[in-house]
Amino acid sequence: MSSDDGGLDPIEQYYEDCFGSGMTKAACDGFAAANPTCKACIESAETATAYGPLVLANGFVEANVAGCIELESPSNFACAQAQQALSDCELAACAANCVVVDQASLLAYENCATEADQAGCLAYDTAAMCLSQEVEAGASGDPESICLATTFQAFYAAIVPLFCGAGVADGGPPATDAVGAPGGGDASIDDDAGSEPEAGAPESADGARPPQDASAPVAAEGGDAK
Repeated sequence: MSSDDGGLDPIEQYYEDCFGSGMTKAACDGFAAANPTCKACIESAETATAYGPLVLANGFVEANVAGCIELESPSNFACAQAQQALSDCELAACAANCVVVDQASLLAYENCATEADQAGCLAYDTAAMCLSQEVEAGASGDPESICLATTFQAFYAAIVPLFCGAGVADGGPPATDAVGAPGGGDASIDDDAGSEPEAGAPESADGARPPQDASAPVAAEGGDAK
């Protein structure tokens, strides 16, 4: 989907304004004001009843891997639920003590999540390995492989158009109910640990969690210091 004036696709423009190397808070806020439907499709608050491709929680933006699985492999609902349950567990374990406001605090959150994956969230982490295991066991063209993007930028480029791209006016939600509820509707977070991200919070050096822990790529949004 291209813009009417031949410029960047709105999905690409949103990335440039809010996550790209030249992003600024003014540009990100301006995009949101000019393209509210597109922004509403791309971003969802952690407390929302249905998620788009990106979920805002605890000061950072996390890729909706569970939703990606639902779109790419609707029959694999259990694995989508497992991915969401792991994300929920990590947030519950780390949000209170690791609020993300800058690069250092994002790294602290990621380290906390990694530790939680080997402690209180171990059962969820083990279950969430379903995605990598299924992709490794399947053919090279396994549609779920797109959900294993290891950087935030790669996930954004591959997944956001699936939720909000071709055939969707103004980048809004798909005509079907493909966006779905968190984790397919049954694995949403029960607490209210999440919060809107603070503008100006830079992302971590690689913008992603290690792929082997089955966690989602993360990034900060809408600031000047990235």
